[in-house]
Amino acid sequence: MGRQCGCFHDNPGIAHLLHGYATQHIHQIFNTNGTNWQDQDLTDITGGTLGLCSRGMAGFNIGNYSYLYFVSQADGHVHQFLYNNSNWSDEDLTALTKSSPSQSESHSVAALVIPGTKKLRVYLQAANDHILQLASTTT
Repeated sequence: MGRQCGCFHDNPGIAHLLHGYATQHIHQIFNTNGTNWQDQDLTDITGGTLGLCSRGMAGFNIGNYSYLYFVSQADGHVHQFLYNNSNWSDEDLTALTKSSPSQSESHSVAALVIPGTKKLRVYLQAANDHILQLASTTT
């Protein structure tokens, strides 16, 4: 189906984030009890943003919330797929922050949550060769 581009764990399940070569869709392959694997097409669920996965995506959980970061195939923008314990949504962080898109050769995204907080940081190399930090104001 695709290439594994990221993986994160939430108790008790494990989620593997996959990128489909042919479709450019991002999938979450997960289980809820250690045995019953399921597949969700996050691209379809969130409205159709196609991803690039030349070097990786980033994802993690904070409590029951899941965060996934990747570069869009269409325009090099960094997107956040967010699961808020109810629904998945898509947000274009490049447009939101009015920052430069990803550099075409790298398409890498790194993301983390600052330990002990809910502050999110996303890093990428922009088209102007600068390293960008996109930071949330969530505390």
